[in-house]
Amino acid sequence: MPKSIHKVTSESNSTILGYKARKIGIIEKIEGKTDTSKVISQVLESTGLSIKTLAAYVYEMTPKTLSGYRQKGKVLPTRSLEISIKLQELYTKGTEIFGTQDNFNTWLQKESFGLGNRIPLKLLNTSSGIDLIYEELLRIEFGATA
Repeated sequence: MPKSIHKVTSESNSTILGYKARKIGIIEKIEGKTDTSKVISQVLESTGLSIKTLAAYVYEMTPKTLSGYRQKGKVLPTRSLEISIKLQELYTKGTEIFGTQDNFNTWLQKESFGLGNRIPLKLLNTSSGIDLIYEELLRIEFGATA
């Protein structure tokens, strides 16, 4: 078999299918009616990050503006809602791999070789950044960090 062709194993196939199902699940959550105040509270709880840190590194808004979205009736922009959902999934995977939320938060604040020596926390403001971190977590999980 040529080196450029990779055999798809059932393990890699299930990872690919799981990734696709994850993306479809995110779209379904975005399309559904979502209580913004609940989403922000869930993100605060699942990440253990302060509202100041989330506002600065994730949502790119002031803490006051982010706090305003916790009021009933305020609607979080779609991009921010998507990031919120993906962030919760990222934290589920990160906590699973690192054992605790605190350990995962510590890792997020250090340069990561697999991310081009970038600090993962600084990539949380985009959907693509969250995807890159998630992919790095999968590499760590399967021992393919080099």
